[in-house]
Amino acid sequence: MNPAFLTKLITDDDAFPVTLVEPLIYQSAILNGVVRVPVGFVTDFASIPWIVQWRIPKLGPWNRAATIHDWMYSQGKFNGTPMSRKTADRVLLEALSITVPAAEVSLMIFEGVRLGGWWAWWRYRHTTFKPTDATPPQVAA
Repeated sequence: MNPAFLTKLITDDDAFPVTLVEPLIYQSAILNGVVRVPVGFVTDFASIPWIVQWRIPKLGPWNRAATIHDWMYSQGKFNGTPMSRKTADRVLLEALSITVPAAEVSLMIFEGVRLGGWWAWWRYRHTTFKPTDATPPQVAA
């Protein structure tokens, strides 16, 4: 199975974070299956720290990969089976390889997620969010 996005990323443009108005579907070789992000899911795309936004802006060709990654972090499972944070991060890198032409940018995003993603992963595991909900909880910073 070759990794591929099977749909385009279509969101509302009224506010940030954005809400999917069409499902985003991604075929993953790592998961050997298809990830479906439902209509109504809210994403902030990539959480790029302001200090590196001169090199990697908040918005870019990584938006689709970041949305898949946000969904996997919010769910913590794939097809009903628990997934590790490391697996979710590996799928992000796989998806980035499709959408980001510069490999060094993909690696910078991936390394940033490996360093700082633990907080978002922990937050999702320790809230009242139910995996059947389309939209993850808003957690105060």
